[in-house]
Amino acid sequence: MTQLTVEKLLADKVSVTEQEVEDYIKENKSLESKETIQSLLKQQKLMTAYQTWIADLLGKTKVNYFVKF
Repeated sequence: MTQLTVEKLLADKVSVTEQEVEDYIKENKSLESKETIQSLLKQQKLMTAYQTWIADLLGKTKVNYFVKF
């Protein structure tokens, strides 16, 4: 899936709070802008949500592999 598709599917399930941004700045002594950090944290949460979503889908469906690796 493309990044844009993942964002459209899971964007409503992912949010980054101001407190999370502040905590990240303190923990990592980051000098980057809050917008950059918020974007980074959102991407991390999107990837976690995507992995959870895919694992859930694979657990609910039967997948047939026609090529053995």
